[in-house]
Amino acid sequence: MRQLEIQKSSELKLRGGFQMLEKFLKEDATADKMCFHGWCPNLKLQHSLGRKAKKYAEGVLKLQQEGKFDRISYPAPPTGMHFSSSSMKDSNSRKKILNQVMEALRNEKVSVTAICGMGGIGKTTMAKKVAERSKDEKLFGEVVMVTVSQNPNVGRIQDTIADFLGLKFDQKSEEGRAKKLRQRILENIKNILVILDDLWDELNLEAVGIPDGCKILLTSRDKDVCERMKSQKIFAMEVLSDDEAWNLFEEVAGISNCTRDLHKVAKKVANECKGLPVAIVTVGRALENKSEKEWKDALRKLEKSMPDAQVFSRIKLSYDLLATKEEQSCFLLCCLFPKDYNIGIETLAIYGKGLRLFEGIDTMEEARNGVYTLV
Repeated sequence: MRQLEIQKSSELKLRGGFQMLEKFLKEDATADKMCFHGWCPNLKLQHSLGRKAKKYAEGVLKLQQEGKFDRISYPAPPTGMHFSSSSMKDSNSRKKILNQVMEALRNEKVSVTAICGMGGIGKTTMAKKVAERSKDEKLFGEVVMVTVSQNPNVGRIQDTIADFLGLKFDQKSEEGRAKKLRQRILENIKNILVILDDLWDELNLEAVGIPDGCKILLTSRDKDVCERMKSQKIFAMEVLSDDEAWNLFEEVAGISNCTRDLHKVAKKVANECKGLPVAIVTVGRALENKSEKEWKDALRKLEKSMPDAQVFSRIKLSYDLLATKEEQSCFLLCCLFPKDYNIGIETLAIYGKGLRLFEGIDTMEEARNGVYTLV
């Protein structure tokens, strides 16, 4: 709740900043008015606008300092997590790994468990499912999930874990915060599960404040990273089998009642996704309700894509299939936010209007309605 209030406050300030900017631009449009029958510039007006420009610039700098947009929002607790249930549905391979991970978490002798696999294979989805099931089964009282990513920020990781645990820091240094976080976890160490998602390299748990013996589930593309993190159980996720891939594709693309010709094309498109869940879901949803010609054109693009760009080419296809440039701009705007940031309609409306990404938008209400439709 505290983070949401901070985010709302920051967004209100941003909105006020954009209103100031619009007012200034309107005033600036009159700056070319001349005096003395057009022979001299209006020095008084120019001086007034110059002072306002300086004042607004100072205001923008202040807003940037107060906003701290890298820390105004954190992921919601695992009990309310949303995950792509489609990639788990009727997938025996995924159910098997889920059961194996849960068994490892129940084992008192196992502290660190890992899930590894290539990008887009479904590691984060699996981790969220483990978090949800752990809460449902009351295996842990507190389940903390934090995204580490390629360039880990120890302070942000500490903030996220503390937020889940209801802990407030008085200390400013990372060392002092790590000590307080360690004490909090040790108070109830057997009842806390920490999920570290998307590790690209070894993470110093001591520097973060995670003590030895704490139950940890981590995900990484690199098995070597899992081993260096002293994982006692490592479960490798592979691509979906042909049947699993087709069942998922058929569901997300909504082609259960399609024509025979389209069914053949859809089968080939599904095969081009190579059993990778992120590609199946992305391409399937992008082609839902499209014509047979669009399906065939998509198949042509996928078949001609470079083998080493499998994931990228499939996600790019869904981007290319977006109907308008405004939809593409909205998508790219979302890409600028951190992986674990919960982006709201209001946030997109404010930034989209400020960056003038949407045509024919004059008011914030119009911006909200427009963004809602795009999303």
